[in-house]
Amino acid sequence: MISLMTTSQIRSLVLVALMSMCSYAFGQKMQSLPLPELQTFASVFNQLNNTLVPSVERSALLVHAIRGMVRGADPEGGEYFTEEEYQESKEDVPAGIGDVGVTVLFRGGQPVLVPADGGPARKSGVFAGDVLLSIDGTAVDDLSQAQVLRRLRGPAGTKANLLLFRPGLSAQVVLAVERAELRSPDLAVVRLQSDLLLLRVPEFSANTLQMAVDATRKEWSKGLVKGLILDLRSNQGGVLEQAVGLAAMFLPEGAVIAEISSGAPLAKRTVLAANSSYSKPLAPDPLAGLPAALKILPLAVLVDDGTVAGAELTAMALRDNKRAVIVGRTTYGRSSIQTITPLRGMGATKMTTGFWSSPSGQRLSRKGITPDLLVPDFSNEVVLEAAIGALRGRK
Repeated sequence: MISLMTTSQIRSLVLVALMSMCSYAFGQKMQSLPLPELQTFASVFNQLNNTLVPSVERSALLVHAIRGMVRGADPEGGEYFTEEEYQESKEDVPAGIGDVGVTVLFRGGQPVLVPADGGPARKSGVFAGDVLLSIDGTAVDDLSQAQVLRRLRGPAGTKANLLLFRPGLSAQVVLAVERAELRSPDLAVVRLQSDLLLLRVPEFSANTLQMAVDATRKEWSKGLVKGLILDLRSNQGGVLEQAVGLAAMFLPEGAVIAEISSGAPLAKRTVLAANSSYSKPLAPDPLAGLPAALKILPLAVLVDDGTVAGAELTAMALRDNKRAVIVGRTTYGRSSIQTITPLRGMGATKMTTGFWSSPSGQRLSRKGITPDLLVPDFSNEVVLEAAIGALRGRK
């Protein structure tokens, strides 16, 4: 016979929960904690621990509780990662393990796929915005982002059977996507024609801006440049400051890049094209020494439905400042800012800590950027030809 927890034991559990929350929040401003609600939590925990069939480990119950709290409070971006999941997210995928080539985001608590351009998922017919319902017959509605990604991976050459809901069709779609060993594309600058450069920025990592500056300066020195195409297709964001810095490469000093709303209550700040917006305090300006002509050079920005968050911020900053024409397909639409916070050996949380709007005041969530020149064709050659034509017309 299973014994029930006594009132004193429940109070002890509440105390443990309080201490745990304090340890998670150590170093941050503490708010008063609702004791009646914590007692309810402890009572439900007690019921599950003693009555649920089949039983679930206590540690797993607490993980479920934390996941539900974070996801419920922030259905657009809230995630809790166990320590194992957090460390795994920082490791390279082992050799021989394949992937389908998607980013998993959340909208309204539902996992939404954004396929990488040219990856297995895109080639198999996955579209950005498809809601993932199941993988190989297993429902994913209660899984975390890390758990979904783990199920999408597997030995290269095997297939992941995906059940999707496509909002545009209001219908379910079944696709078998063959996993492949994938390599993240590199940032690069190439000459498309004798006087045109293509700067491909696949993501915003910690050193993206410096790599973009170095690659652009090197190619610039090789000959006359009359125009530049900035390729942000399938760029799904990353480090906000790097996205700001990339926009600043092509904007005059002091130009408005974005308005950021963050904190509780929300406070607004204006992000300008200035070293303090994209560099650490007192750090040298990585843009120093770039050709002044970059600030007035005819510019086109390539986007698609895999252009997300920080990449959308960069594109909108350039368009609103009348520096660039946007070419391609409508972007994903994400104006929220997510921050990952490690919990000192107890995993990490990711949650929405702010929102950004463009210099003209637009917030793109669920709308995305409609290009100035809409090119629905998926062919790289067709998109580049359209961008080159737009650049020639801007001279």
